[in-house]
Amino acid sequence: MFNTLRARKDLHVGQDQVVVVNQRARYIGLISAYAPKSFPFPTDITEPTSEAREICSIYRLHARTTPNMVTNQELNDRREPGCTVVLADKKYFHVGNWFMKRTLREHEWQSVFGTILIVPPRTYPQRWKNDAAILRFLRKETDIPLPPAECTFEDDRAFYFQSQYIDGIRMEKLAQQDKEVVMKEIERHVTTLQALRSDLPGVPGESLLCPPGRVTGIYWKVNSCWRPREKGEYVFCHNDLREHNVIVDPETLKIRAIINWEFGGFWPAWFERPFWKRRGLSMAAEGEEDDVE
Repeated sequence: MFNTLRARKDLHVGQDQVVVVNQRARYIGLISAYAPKSFPFPTDITEPTSEAREICSIYRLHARTTPNMVTNQELNDRREPGCTVVLADKKYFHVGNWFMKRTLREHEWQSVFGTILIVPPRTYPQRWKNDAAILRFLRKETDIPLPPAECTFEDDRAFYFQSQYIDGIRMEKLAQQDKEVVMKEIERHVTTLQALRSDLPGVPGESLLCPPGRVTGIYWKVNSCWRPREKGEYVFCHNDLREHNVIVDPETLKIRAIINWEFGGFWPAWFERPFWKRRGLSMAAEGEEDDVE
């Protein structure tokens, strides 16, 4: 908790700059009638590709046979073509040369034991908009390996993020001696990131910063974003740089892409954590300092 308060202090984020997405909104912000006034919803989204449009049209056929209060297993059993997995809060797709993920629609929210309804985080549109904005920014400013194209868009009350599919394996699948090789390249890229400086915190072109899960935890704060507003000294951070988010060429052990930048942006230099040095989530493991506010 101490580091969370320290980050908010360094970013000049007071309680009045914590933007909470309305828990009672039927959908997080693609329908303005249900949107809290303080939360800016995507208006500058880009056009989907033809592959994405095809996925959207296929989905509409499957939606008619998907019941309410379904389990995760039931949704995975009914996956539409191109869908590789359904998680508790989103779906993943691999179509041709494209990777896509989308938020779950309300009728896809899943139940546990038939009584507990899992409500996905409401901040995905802003998080994925930040991801796309960061990719565009870093592509211009660095030589860090990134997915070469991306777009975000809305279709039928679901929000999509689309990027070019990167062939390779996750760093977490490598043997330990091979991971050591990849770690050296990661550290070079982190040095490149931290050479990027700004006197304004946040994501270039976006007004909201999405704190990582190690800050928000699993309660209501997972639905909050920060609106930092004052000047300071900041460097670029990924904030979710773990083995799962590093795609590697299994033959050369060169990194093909670092992905999932939705929690990134200009942060205090001390805030980046070396989660790539161990397995697991970008959250405090046993014996590590817990940053949850």
